[in-house]
Amino acid sequence: MRRSGFWSRQEYFDEVATQIDQLQSAAGRKTMSVELSSWDTWNRGDNAANTHIDYYNKGELLGNLLDLEIRYRTGNKRSLTDVFLYLYKNNGLPKPGFEERRGFRDAVELITREAAPGAADFGDFFAKYVSGTDEIPWNDFLDHAGLELVETKGKPMPYIGITTGTQVPSVGFGGAPSFTQLPQGQLAITNVAPGSPAATSGLATGDALVAIDGDKVDPATFNVRFAMKEIGSPVAITVMRNDRMVTKTLLVGQEEKVTYSIRPKAEPTAMQKEILASWLGEN
Repeated sequence: MRRSGFWSRQEYFDEVATQIDQLQSAAGRKTMSVELSSWDTWNRGDNAANTHIDYYNKGELLGNLLDLEIRYRTGNKRSLTDVFLYLYKNNGLPKPGFEERRGFRDAVELITREAAPGAADFGDFFAKYVSGTDEIPWNDFLDHAGLELVETKGKPMPYIGITTGTQVPSVGFGGAPSFTQLPQGQLAITNVAPGSPAATSGLATGDALVAIDGDKVDPATFNVRFAMKEIGSPVAITVMRNDRMVTKTLLVGQEEKVTYSIRPKAEPTAMQKEILASWLGEN
């Protein structure tokens, strides 16, 4: 979109920051690799909200980072575009494609080796970020183009680690997720974040919310009532579970919403300027 001229630089930077926010907000990034996520799409369990990632999202981001890394290692003499052109020429139809386990990595290393023979090993990149679940050091890659990711924390807000809704997720093996609509006026827990106060207390997905500290809640009032609770204070959450009334008391935690933005560094080097302009199709 930037290379075509349809977006400005800032619009593209904002889009990349949005994609980073989506990935960093996904609890599943800590347990699900992008390599395994396409399989998970067809065999998603009932805890998918905490174990699943979107491979379109992470795949796009890894493509960008891999492109920047190739450009950096080769002094901007090679790019991810060269990798795809090579694959198309040598493995495109009617040829049978490339070897699944190492074919793409081999192509990346071959193209890089043409311009930088001593810097062509991408084993760590694929092991950590494609096959593995290591947190991505965004600025290590963005720095190649004289850019940096800025994280801004918002005001601390009450948090116990649940999301709510009027539909309860239900997943059948090998199928897409489906939902059960609750009766009008009812609100249920639709996800519990791992390690959160709610998870520690024993609240569970599917619990129908009844009251907070004895005050009845419904879809229109729950968020307002919960937002009034003080961080660090105890709160009693009453739910209906399998026709039984259950009350769990827990301490209110806090959540600081992080927003992301990408900005150019004040004094980029000549190579950083060259890589940025080339990466964005501006030269």
